[in-house]
Amino acid sequence: MTDCSYQFNDYLFNPVQSQLCRPDGDRVLEYRIATLLDYFCRHPQQPLTKETLLQEVWAGRVVNEDSLSVAVSKLRKILGDNRSDPHYIKTIPGVGYQWLPQVEKVDCKEEHPVITQRKKGWLEQEYLRATMLAIVIVVFGLTGWFTYGRDAGLFAVNPNELLSPDARGQLLKASTLLTSPEPGPGSGTKEDDYLQAIAIYRDILKEYPDTIDAHLGIAEAKYNIGVASGYRVLSQHDDEILSIADYILEREPTHGRALILKAKTLFSTRWELDEAERYYARALEAMPDNASLYLGYTEFLIARGRFDDAEALLQELRRRQPDYYRYLNLALIYMMRGEPERAVAETQRLINSEIASDTHNYSLQRLGVIMGDDDLAMEHFLIIARQQDLAPETVAGYQNTFQRGGIKALYSQLLDEKTELNLGQYVPPISWARYAVVAGRTEEAVHWLEQGVAERQAMVLFTHVDPHYDPIRNHPGFQALLAKIPH
Repeated sequence: MTDCSYQFNDYLFNPVQSQLCRPDGDRVLEYRIATLLDYFCRHPQQPLTKETLLQEVWAGRVVNEDSLSVAVSKLRKILGDNRSDPHYIKTIPGVGYQWLPQVEKVDCKEEHPVITQRKKGWLEQEYLRATMLAIVIVVFGLTGWFTYGRDAGLFAVNPNELLSPDARGQLLKASTLLTSPEPGPGSGTKEDDYLQAIAIYRDILKEYPDTIDAHLGIAEAKYNIGVASGYRVLSQHDDEILSIADYILEREPTHGRALILKAKTLFSTRWELDEAERYYARALEAMPDNASLYLGYTEFLIARGRFDDAEALLQELRRRQPDYYRYLNLALIYMMRGEPERAVAETQRLINSEIASDTHNYSLQRLGVIMGDDDLAMEHFLIIARQQDLAPETVAGYQNTFQRGGIKALYSQLLDEKTELNLGQYVPPISWARYAVVAGRTEEAVHWLEQGVAERQAMVLFTHVDPHYDPIRNHPGFQALLAKIPH
């Protein structure tokens, strides 16, 4: 990315900080979206081929045009653009895209002389805020050990009631961004919400550095960002997350949220299963009515093959909080325990009686594959593909492949394309391994699973019990791989 900012229409974009500002607010963009916008701003009003954009934005990574179309769709949504009547991004059929607005380059250290006086004051404020935010993130984000390490006992807990009314309001706003299931007003994705919450928490800590909820909120937001990436970036944050959890537990050994956070981080990124279970047990003592704890602990027990314990725990949650009949965990238990028909029935119960969820379609596609029910798998694959905003011609191509050779042929095509989208079988490299299993390409399946182990991708931990891998379970390479995965 360049070290200059760009002004177009009412927007100011700082590519170094991935920050898009306008008079009514600003937001931090996902890295890939920011990279795409940066390239558009550097090449305004020029026809840009899909091949060029894939090469420049993905920097040589093997991706297909679906990844580009999804990124363009997200950027259009952020800008409030319309594909059929574009003001920012024009689709050029058979070629690629064109950035429509005129763009002015703004030096990062000097104001551009042609910016109007009215906008100049706003730009100065926005630039100052963006710069300060970057400094705060660097200072606090890169020194997690010094802030939360062994000597952090110098600080005492600052109860929320000692905060100013404004700080308490900001704390509530950040908590809402962190826990709401849907993106907040003006947000494109939940990742945007998590980044905004982190910025708010950082601001609170500048004035009230001992605020436990702000420290914990930062760690929870970074954990959620990792999960949203399919766990691919979670390992980048696990040192900081665990340091924050330890910082809090040194002061409050029974702090339930910190215990939960440490348990699930030890499980999903460190793969320290025995230690994770000790923290899950401590968390249950501290927060016996916390539903998210039961759901996470249930998945942990499933990964270890302790299905009866997981079911008993889930039934206890339902007894305590009947509202949690709406979650899919029981279907997951049935699927991993080798009872796919019961898993389908449980998922259908939720589809028939609850608000639609992507997880329902993911579950039924996976179950269709396990049961050899190609029609069930394809029905829900198509729902997922359309929700991913894939081009109609791409979806039609997948349908044609399926009609010629079923799910096996479709998954072979997806493996050849190296699609990075979550189309129901998680994200790469695990999704590529799962496609390879169904396509009968065993050596490739083992190869991509080995990559998943090397990256400590969380879904690898279910490999011991997942019936999806039954077709290759006796393969020597797969057996050798299982020996590397804790159970």
